[in-house]
Amino acid sequence: MVTGARGTHAGGLHPGDRIFVWATTGNELYALGAIAVDWSGKSRCNGHSLFGPFRILPLKGLKWRLRFEQTESDRLSRDTSLALQVRSRRRPTPHSVVLLEALLSSAVEKSAQVLLAKEGKQRQMTLSKRERDPRVRAVALAQRGQICEICGFDFVTTYGEFARMCVEVHHLTPLASSGRRGTRTTVDDLLVVCPNCHRALHRSKDPGKWRMFQRQCELKEPS
Repeated sequence: MVTGARGTHAGGLHPGDRIFVWATTGNELYALGAIAVDWSGKSRCNGHSLFGPFRILPLKGLKWRLRFEQTESDRLSRDTSLALQVRSRRRPTPHSVVLLEALLSSAVEKSAQVLLAKEGKQRQMTLSKRERDPRVRAVALAQRGQICEICGFDFVTTYGEFARMCVEVHHLTPLASSGRRGTRTTVDDLLVVCPNCHRALHRSKDPGKWRMFQRQCELKEPS
């Protein structure tokens, strides 16, 4: 979170003063936030944010209603680049301060009420999915055990008997590469893994080279 400013515009302030932080792109001016000054030196100041984390709020028509004190022009011009007009310190009038603080305060209230996502709606979908023979998993667990062969995680020891079947089976040769007609699977083509290792292994460079993955991640001491 921004708590200070540097540059000639940040010097000579007093504790309790407020700094409104701007940004520009194209022909739009954005309010990012406001800082209450706690300490100020010659070319920098420190303080605290008045409206939480900085945001990017376009001023739109509000920018043309702003008025400034102790400056050659008391308002922004439509005929000059906004970036050039806000490069130096501008002192807003009390009424403009009210407008800016209302904008920032409203953004804080909206962010507290924002709905992140709408989920749970039923949808009918048609998918193409690789066939899996349930006997493959059963035989793999019966012959290779139910402890992750990469990191040694044991569901029963950690969670209890009810979690025994949470372990997964990894195909050393991905089924996605088996073509349209599929492929024959043997126990030697399989690996018993926990869900974490399974997901990470699939994101590695070569999901079939599990021993190299195990060494690189230092997941299990060699026996």
